[in-house]
Amino acid sequence: MLKAQARSACTTDENLRLAQPHLTDAERQQLTVDSLSHTLFMAFELAKVWTWPWSRLAQLIDIKPASRALLDDVINQASGVVFLAPHIGNWELLGFYLQQKTPLTVLYQPGPSEAVNQLMLDRRELHGTKILPTNRQGVMGLFKSLKQGGSTGVLPDQVPEKAGGEFAPFFGVQAFTMTLIYNLIQRSGCRVVIAACLRTDKGFEIVIREPVAEIYADDVAQSLSGLNQSIEQLVLSAPEQYQWEYKRYRRLLPGEARRYVKKKT
Repeated sequence: MLKAQARSACTTDENLRLAQPHLTDAERQQLTVDSLSHTLFMAFELAKVWTWPWSRLAQLIDIKPASRALLDDVINQASGVVFLAPHIGNWELLGFYLQQKTPLTVLYQPGPSEAVNQLMLDRRELHGTKILPTNRQGVMGLFKSLKQGGSTGVLPDQVPEKAGGEFAPFFGVQAFTMTLIYNLIQRSGCRVVIAACLRTDKGFEIVIREPVAEIYADDVAQSLSGLNQSIEQLVLSAPEQYQWEYKRYRRLLPGEARRYVKKKT
């Protein structure tokens, strides 16, 4: 456990050095502690999210008028909707909230624990979410759903497989970025919004925002830049709740030095 925490702290520190170079050593160390604390909060919260009835979970959640209006607008339109949900706050609770508003079709890759996978799938499907595999057939099913006016949720800051991404700036550093969102927009004409479930002193707040307009560009490089800028804007609104421990910059451009190398002591 202690080794895992140390690795997470080192990865978080390295990511912050890359993405937030203006921070002082003290500021970076404090943000590292805060970010890892929020990762622990997420782990503890999952017990509630996966077992409590929605009527009880709903009492923990608030949404401001502007976010509610935008959510109602995208749900009531004719075209499909992609909810971009970066690794910030509690994205699992966000998914359950969105399930109450509109049926979702999502891609899902099982983790190592069969019991946890089954619990997660049972909860996600409880309110009608359709689960598709993370393969070509699943992606084609996603395209079909969006063309028919359906909705989906995507974690847009994951590092994709080699065939599924291109490099684009993320906080000023070239990061291998998924092209799935670009392809969904180009092939289905869907609408995209940024979504998050952020922790507050009283519980959680659902945040729904318009993305940077460049995300709709026909040029893939512009679109990916707009995608990452949209994530950046959300992250900067609550940087301590972002999962900085994720190895976002692990894929490298030719000639770049290897990152996340374990330091010898």
